[in-house]
Amino acid sequence: MRRFSGLGSLLVAVLVLILACRPSPKKPRPQGDRRQAQTTSPRDLKTLCYRAKLWAMDQEMQRYRTWIQNAQDDQKRLEYRRALARLQVERERLQSMPPESLRLPRDSVVVLVTIPPEGCSLGMVLPYEGLSRSGPFYVVAGPPPGGCPVLQPGHRYRLVLRPVLPQNYPFPSSYVCIVAYREVPAGP
Repeated sequence: MRRFSGLGSLLVAVLVLILACRPSPKKPRPQGDRRQAQTTSPRDLKTLCYRAKLWAMDQEMQRYRTWIQNAQDDQKRLEYRRALARLQVERERLQSMPPESLRLPRDSVVVLVTIPPEGCSLGMVLPYEGLSRSGPFYVVAGPPPGGCPVLQPGHRYRLVLRPVLPQNYPFPSSYVCIVAYREVPAGP
């Protein structure tokens, strides 16, 4: 048997160290594993948030129209009309630009939610853990990747939310886009 020279032994030792220290390949999760995190690519994120913001603006404009019709006070009616006009101008501006140019807020909110029996839908207030009667309230304006049906009623999820529009409400409230989710085990 031939012995390695000093340099050959050193090369073999380095090779063994490199192979031993490399990270082990990750085993792919089965397709049906719901606990796998579902996220949105940056390009899709902008499109998702763009659509969510347009939907949220439509909801807010409808709320203002209802308030204008029901207002007893002329001053309040004028205030609502001005706010509605600002929203309409902002919506037209947003609609005239491509989704890729939407500036997203850097902040995202992470909450734990057990989906109620009626499921997740656009316009629902997320019943997250720690929600108080004074908010903050998060209204779903953008569904998660794969749509609202992917969030199963009775299951608990960690949701990453991106606020897309503040909601006119006496307590902190905003329309949000669900940009990522992961099922988590039920627990405290």
